[in-house]
Amino acid sequence: MRQNFKPLKIPPYSLAIICPLLALGVRYLLNWALGNNAPLLIFIIPVIITAWYGGLLPGILSTVISAYLGNYFFIHPTEQFKILSLPETVRIIIFLSEGIFLSIFFEYYKRLNTKTSQIVESLRESEERYRLLVEGIEDYGIFMLDGQGRIISWNLGAERIQGYQSTEIIGRHYSIFFTTTDTSAKVPEKILQTALKQGRFKGEGWRRRKDGSLFWASIVLSPVFAQNRQLKGFAKITRDISERKQAEVQKNKLLKDLTDLKLALDQSAIVAVTNSQGIITAVNDQFCQISGYSKEELIGKTHRIINSGYHSKKFFQQLWATISQGKIWRGEICNRSKTGQFYWVATTIVPFLNQNNQPFQYFAIRFDITQRKLAEKRLRHEVLHDSLTGLPNRTLLIQRLEQVRHRAKRKANYCFALLFIDLDRFKNINDNLGHPIGDRVLITIASRLQECVRSLDTVARLGGDEFIILLDELEEEKEIFKIIERIEKQLTTPMVIEGQTLSLTASIGIAFNDTNLSNSDLLRNADLAMYRVKNEGKAGYAIYQSEMYAQAQALWELENHLKLAIERQEFLLYYQPILSLKTLTVIGFEALIRWQHPQRGLISPVHFIPVAEETDLIVAIGEWVLQQSCQQLSAWREKYPQANHLTINVNLSNRQLEKDNFVYKLDNVLQQTGLPATQLKLEITETLLMTNLAAAIATLSQLKQRNINISIDDFGTGYSSLNYLCRLPVSSLKIDRSFVANVHEDSKNLQIIQTILSLGEQLMIEVIAEGIETQKHLEQLQELGCQYGQGYLFSKPVNCEAAEQLICAGLC
Repeated sequence: MRQNFKPLKIPPYSLAIICPLLALGVRYLLNWALGNNAPLLIFIIPVIITAWYGGLLPGILSTVISAYLGNYFFIHPTEQFKILSLPETVRIIIFLSEGIFLSIFFEYYKRLNTKTSQIVESLRESEERYRLLVEGIEDYGIFMLDGQGRIISWNLGAERIQGYQSTEIIGRHYSIFFTTTDTSAKVPEKILQTALKQGRFKGEGWRRRKDGSLFWASIVLSPVFAQNRQLKGFAKITRDISERKQAEVQKNKLLKDLTDLKLALDQSAIVAVTNSQGIITAVNDQFCQISGYSKEELIGKTHRIINSGYHSKKFFQQLWATISQGKIWRGEICNRSKTGQFYWVATTIVPFLNQNNQPFQYFAIRFDITQRKLAEKRLRHEVLHDSLTGLPNRTLLIQRLEQVRHRAKRKANYCFALLFIDLDRFKNINDNLGHPIGDRVLITIASRLQECVRSLDTVARLGGDEFIILLDELEEEKEIFKIIERIEKQLTTPMVIEGQTLSLTASIGIAFNDTNLSNSDLLRNADLAMYRVKNEGKAGYAIYQSEMYAQAQALWELENHLKLAIERQEFLLYYQPILSLKTLTVIGFEALIRWQHPQRGLISPVHFIPVAEETDLIVAIGEWVLQQSCQQLSAWREKYPQANHLTINVNLSNRQLEKDNFVYKLDNVLQQTGLPATQLKLEITETLLMTNLAAAIATLSQLKQRNINISIDDFGTGYSSLNYLCRLPVSSLKIDRSFVANVHEDSKNLQIIQTILSLGEQLMIEVIAEGIETQKHLEQLQELGCQYGQGYLFSKPVNCEAAEQLICAGLC
């Protein structure tokens, strides 16, 4: 039993005096009561009391005092210190021995008890502190289990982590914290068994809170044994490490990402690390592979080892100025491998900074973009060059022309020129031989043109069959004519393509340098000069003159006026009668267009048809002429019965016949006007036929099936050929007026007329003579047996009212 010694308020030595005196008094009282028979041992009581409370020395003092008082007052002789008998002496010695023994015993006992009390108190305080510590920990769930796993203690940390109050959880089995899967697998029991076998269980896993939510827990479970090694229970420590677990997952993911990134970089990127001086300290395999150097050859060197010389010194100075300031540099660099091959890399250089924000290392990541650069180079070439011939295109030509013009402005007497080359009748090659052959012709022409000029000159293709030659730094203007001679010679030299022997000519326009003009103006001038050659018969050259621009402006104005004329319907038809040379009666009319201009009056087709032919305006004009002609003849037939046999001749343009819907539109015109197809004659030229003979034959055959008559106008002036004449569904030929005009004076013209008449007779084709202006013309043609004719001798082209008068006069 634990004793607590609480010191009395009386000092120990005072107690050693007081207690014997009290015992003396008690002895006197006992002697009076017992008749002097009270035992001497009564004095041992103060000794015990004093030794108990006072310790060794007060106990000995109390023993001595008690022995003195007993001897003095109660051993005879009394009130003296004399001891007369041996027994009394023994009694005194025994008393003193007992008092000293008791003092020593109680001193030892007191000290032992005090030490034990201190140890017990210390343990109690330690236990209290541990209890308070355990209960106060909130980051750890610490609780005790009994031997079967039931909870017997619960701290604040467990309450916070698990969500249970101690009153809710004490007495319940700790398996309540496990997931259903773990409970089914008897994981709680296995943990207890493992802890018993191994002395401790440590692990991690999912645990369930009171609200059903899960958290990732780190647990330590240890068995607790009594002194006899009997199991008292288990101590369990639980910690919520969900955040740490998530951080670990993120860290592992980051490590994996970094590993994957490193792998990806090693597989696809060129990586190098240098120190602050640019000395290479590390490279990957990709660097070695593309550069051709080994790691041993690269480490310790600078990047000068792969310098290609492509970039300027300033380029690298700017690069170093950027990264030395701790900034990231990005750009494209051309390097050279060990074998001397150039390669391009897209480069990012990242400075690594020390504590002073100064670069101590540079990390360079590069990607091989050589193929992209080559593709860009090809693309730039394609953007600036013609895809068919490989020649510079208009864009590159303008760039070079701009450079030449700048040089001409800086240097006196600087001479350059532009040649605008257009191949003559190239369209015939495409239409008759096909575009593949046409393309090969263009490629051959491009090559030949390059052979005609110097290396500093530029041969460009604008498109189609148009080429431009920029002649730079001409010593004198007459030098250009030598080059033109070489060009004409090259073009006329026959070329054989897929068995076809071809020889070409070209129309060439020349524009000399004029620094006051823009690039487009110079090209325009050369173009105008080329068109002058075209209009004058092709196959030649012309130098630009200022009046050409004025003429071009006039033609441009004429074209615009033509567009307005179509919208405003300013055209009208004149009719020239066609007569039988035997009976001199009218058998039909040729419809001839005139333009009633608001300001310029009546304009002959000679002045506007060529312009309309160069544009699609001729199609709209031709459709109007066809509609009006058919409508007029149909009206005459309805009004005058004697006009039923009349025919109307309408001229067709090349562009009209090329239209896919021409036959369809012609059918609509005949249907709308009610004119019989037999009364319509369509006049075409030999040039039109030769443009695309196969297509012309197909279209004309459809017209013949509809009983529409076909007449070849100006026969004998173009590409006359019996071959195509036999293949065409032609009903009549018209002898050109140039043969008729000199029929008396030129025997050749007479022979040509005779030949045409003979040909018509043999092929059973009618022949009509144009341009009969004199009686001699008429008589000569009648003598030759020509059937029909027209000309000023009979009538000029007249308006509708005058033509109607001819019908009324009975000339029909």
